[in-house]
Amino acid sequence: MDTQDTVIAQLREAIETVADRKMRTPKDFDFLSDAIFEKLHQKVSTTTLKRLWGYLSEPVTPRTSTLDLLAQFIGVESWEVFQQQAQKGKAFVPKEESKHLEPASHHEAPYNHDASHSKMLRFAFIALPILAIIALVAFFLHTSSADDAPIDFADPAVKALCVAHWDTNGDGELSLKEAAHVTHLDSVFRGDTTIISFNEFECFTRLEAIEEKEFQGCKNLQSIHIPPSIKIIRHNAFEYCQSLIHMDIPANVEVCQSSVFYDCENLQSIHVGKGIRAIGESFLATCPNLVSIEVSEENSVFDSRNHCNAIMETATNRLIAGCQTTVVPQETTALAYGAFEGCWLMKHIHLPEGITSIGIYAFNWNVSLTSIELPGTLTMIENNAFDCCKFMSVVSHATTPPTLGTNVFRGIPNDCVLTVPQGTRAAYIAAGWTKEVFGGGVVEATE
Repeated sequence: MDTQDTVIAQLREAIETVADRKMRTPKDFDFLSDAIFEKLHQKVSTTTLKRLWGYLSEPVTPRTSTLDLLAQFIGVESWEVFQQQAQKGKAFVPKEESKHLEPASHHEAPYNHDASHSKMLRFAFIALPILAIIALVAFFLHTSSADDAPIDFADPAVKALCVAHWDTNGDGELSLKEAAHVTHLDSVFRGDTTIISFNEFECFTRLEAIEEKEFQGCKNLQSIHIPPSIKIIRHNAFEYCQSLIHMDIPANVEVCQSSVFYDCENLQSIHVGKGIRAIGESFLATCPNLVSIEVSEENSVFDSRNHCNAIMETATNRLIAGCQTTVVPQETTALAYGAFEGCWLMKHIHLPEGITSIGIYAFNWNVSLTSIELPGTLTMIENNAFDCCKFMSVVSHATTPPTLGTNVFRGIPNDCVLTVPQGTRAAYIAAGWTKEVFGGGVVEATE
């Protein structure tokens, strides 16, 4: 640890002493941000504080102005003064602020209650309106000062784009007030391959939607925080964001349309908030490294029961989206459009009895899945459901051949073997299953 890192560590410890609180959770950082604003009437974002404490993994080089505010919060004139004290080995001792009332003189004139009361009433009549006006002016000045504070962007590429498009006063910064006036992003970020982190996106509090393909092709974007005003995320909004690692869809979002995270191939985990009411098809398609799917327990429309690592539609027991670690719940009735599409790393899956239909592209391009058993309750397999899978064997337990859409098994190896229940081979052939590629033959089970 170099000298500055050591001093910053001492500053963190001093701040926790003054705040009388350890910085361990998001609520702690919210508390500290509010406390700084309450005392100094200037804003230090929770994101900046989280980086300074190492709560977020992004590298941090705090501005001197930010360090000055933090030093002033603990009663030191500036960051430079705090450094000097630290280098001299002076331990930080918080000042106790207290007020002392001076005792009244023993030689006061006799107290006239009526005259004093009259004077107090006159004073209150004149002074109270003035004090109220002063308080209102102070409030608006403080609010304006906070709103005009520049956003501390972690990513200079994001800052450059934001300043270029929304810096209305031309000061080379984007303030909280300027960000809060933005109502449309107008595809500013679409296809940009330079941006890495956009957690300050949460400052754009007048946006109601992330529009179609808004961040499409931002292949180096690793993290982004959705604003609290967003109600809908439209089609393909984060398509090809191939460096996204974790996604948190907050409680305010109500609708996610189709293919929102299509081909986010390094996405590892996603949390779906309590507000989601509708999810489109192929929602998590081609996210092969996804291993954790969690739906808020407060969501009344969807769930991830028993930590199944899937999004289940609660009322219908339909599996909407899964990943390579999904354990398909026993009560599942259907697999939705694109439910496991592009799960390249999935090697095994158990489809329980009770499933009646498998949707379009449900297992499209699952190249590591070399065999599958279809439940006896299955009645329908829709178009391209197993397109380009590398099956060596398919076992169907349905005594009545399920209806096939088009190109259900297109692209499977020519020597794949289809095994069907005893006495049903002719029925499967008549139902058109041999039109698919089962070069290894259609055989009946021995038992």
